[in-house]
Amino acid sequence: KPAKAPTFTGSVTGSVFNFGTQQGVVSTGDHASIHQNASPLLEANAAADLWKRRDNLKDWAHGAETLTLAIAFTDVVDSTHLGNELGDHTWNQIRRRHMDRCEAEVKIHAGYFIKNLGDGILAAFHDSASGLDTLLALIADTGHPQIRLRAGLHLGEVSLENEDTFGSQVNFAARVMAHAIR
Repeated sequence: KPAKAPTFTGSVTGSVFNFGTQQGVVSTGDHASIHQNASPLLEANAAADLWKRRDNLKDWAHGAETLTLAIAFTDVVDSTHLGNELGDHTWNQIRRRHMDRCEAEVKIHAGYFIKNLGDGILAAFHDSASGLDTLLALIADTGHPQIRLRAGLHLGEVSLENEDTFGSQVNFAARVMAHAIR
């Protein structure tokens, strides 16, 4: 059953998702029914298992040094203007609340919050559906009504090193975000 959420304002091409902040309807299809039909015991055990592997990126990635991940980037639209308008103290409070919201949403969808980029994030997911669900949730609720978010998601092979991701696919994900409609 369709749920009210932001619509895509860009295009979906293979594993690339490019979307903005307009409201609309998104159907989650089988992805939602899997969550609705899973037994509570299985969900609790799976969640406990996922939390155990969250200590560091390599553990979360099951020890792999190179693997295929969905890489997500976000950026607050016009953050410099917003910061100037609100002043440093107020902007920092709003930005911290937004970052807390981002980190929580990444964890809810079993992703890994790699780093805070000041007014955006870099996160990784084992599948593109989890990354997309996270980004759509963040666009729908940024944590503050004055924050508009742009985001990009790309699925590709990345290298893991020192709690970070590297490679051309990470760079591509950043470019997808940079081209998202403002």
